[in-house]
Amino acid sequence: FSLMLSNFMTARIGMFSLAWRTGRVLALAFYVRRQYKNAEAKTKALEEAGKPQEASDDGWDDVHKRMAALICRHMLEFQGLWIKVGQFLSTRADIMPDAWIEELRVLQDAVPAERWVTTYATLQQEFQVDDPSSLFARIDETPLATASIASVHRATTRDGREVVIKVQRRGVDTIVATDIGNLRFLARRLAKAVALLLAEAPRRVARRVAPRILEARP
Repeated sequence: FSLMLSNFMTARIGMFSLAWRTGRVLALAFYVRRQYKNAEAKTKALEEAGKPQEASDDGWDDVHKRMAALICRHMLEFQGLWIKVGQFLSTRADIMPDAWIEELRVLQDAVPAERWVTTYATLQQEFQVDDPSSLFARIDETPLATASIASVHRATTRDGREVVIKVQRRGVDTIVATDIGNLRFLARRLAKAVALLLAEAPRRVARRVAPRILEARP
């Protein structure tokens, strides 16, 4: 009964968490969009005032650095699909500004580990036991490797065998499904902002970049 109650409460909390997650993602995306539209307006004003090109370039460099740092920080917080999106974009020096490549490159090896108490709860649920130590004599709390979807832990079974356990992040299936929906929405609504980011024509960017980002999902 306690396990059923725990699963029910987790599901309820998960619903609110996903809604909060979606709201934060959309608010962040439209904030970034506004920053790039402001940069576009400033560039136009500088051009009309006859200012040198360097003035516009400095403005774009500034917004690229600020927005790249902001997005990278939130991708690390949101994790899930957004880590994979960031990793994908960090390899696209052919289309992404240098500031974005520099910031997003961190995501290649800086994925934070899930809290052990959460990993432990996942083990309890997946093995349907109150105490995983009934199956394993030892499980290393510090993972061998950590990714956006799962972590890998050394362990020793009760009969003395050395094994590794791959533990999927708790609720990652639902989180990734939510992230894909958000990403599709943003790909449609923010094509022009993406075009400003990449300094390319809006429709060409939407056709070329958005599908590749979606292909990066697990």
